[in-house]
This record gives sequence, C-alpha cells and structure tokens, in this order.
Amino acid sequence: MPRGLKAEKSHGWKGNDAGVDAGRVRARNLYNLGPCERCGEPATDRHHVDGNTLNNEPDNVQIFCRRCHMIVDGRIELLPTVGVPRKPAEISICVDCGVEYRPLRKGRCIRCAAYFYRHGSPRPLNIPKITHCPRGHEYTSANTRIDKKGCKNCRACRAEDERKRRRLAKAIIDGQTEDPRGN
Repeated sequence: MPRGLKAEKSHGWKGNDAGVDAGRVRARNLYNLGPCERCGEPATDRHHVDGNTLNNEPDNVQIFCRRCHMIVDGRIELLPTVGVPRKPAEISICVDCGVEYRPLRKGRCIRCAAYFYRHGSPRPLNIPKITHCPRGHEYTSANTRIDKKGCKNCRACRAEDERKRRRLAKAIIDGQTEDPRGN
C-alpha cells in the first residue's frame, strides 16, 4: 500500500503544520487505488477513518468507491432521490399589480416583469384589474386556472371548447356528410 515517504526529505515539507488538502495529497501519493474495501467495485476515494487528513497511517486510510465513501461519511442522505416528484410551485401575488401567479421573476407576474425589464420601473398601478375572461366569464378562484407561465385560464371557456370538440368528433364518427365546421 504505502509507496514511499520521499516528501519528508523535501525542503517544502511542513509536517503536521500542513493544511487539510496537503493531507489528502499525501494520501493520494501514499496509497494506490484498487477495489473498494466494502463492495469490490473500482475505488475512487481514500477515506480517513478519524477525519484527520494528516494522519495517513495504514490503519486510518481506507480505499472506497464514491458511493461507499458517501455512505460511510453520511453524505448519501443529503442527495435528492431520483423519481420523487417536485413540490408544485405555490401561487403568490404580484408585488406590482396584485394578480395571482406562480412565482416568477422577483415577485412579479409576467406582464409586470416585462414592463420592469423594458422601462426600469414598476408598472403603473392605474391599470384596470382584469376580472373577466375575453368571453365574459368572471375570474373567481373556482373558475380560474393558472398555468406554468403564470397566465390565467378560464375553466368555463375550457369546458365549452371541450364540449364543442366532442360534438365535432361525434358528428364525424356518426358519418355526417357535411363538415360541421362549415368548410
């Protein structure tokens, strides 16, 4: 395992006054990597049992693969697990206009953030608040859906569009000769 102690004869040798990184470099020079001592996979790390990197005695240095090293150090629990869905973003209120949105651009909705980017100042507050969709449905908490971009979508309009689409599909399936769209 140990290769040699040539470094002790160097004029730059600091002994135990060396830093943490110097101890790691010394361990790299002293111990060759082979198979992991826990699982047998190819090793990548040298682990100091007592946590002192300057203590490079053979009984203090273990050779591990990265996974086993992280398990022994307790760092494996800090890694995010694969496949766990992320928590959906909470809906907030824009600091300029008061519209609900998913958090974007420093507390501002898309419109206010774009205005701030172009003009360098917050959007004027005398803008009338949008309370109804273009088809006239009121934006209420039950009727409003906020998409990933922070835009409001009317659930009633979406339901109407879905009903139209289904009627059109049923008309085509039933073999209606005319195109129901009027084409």
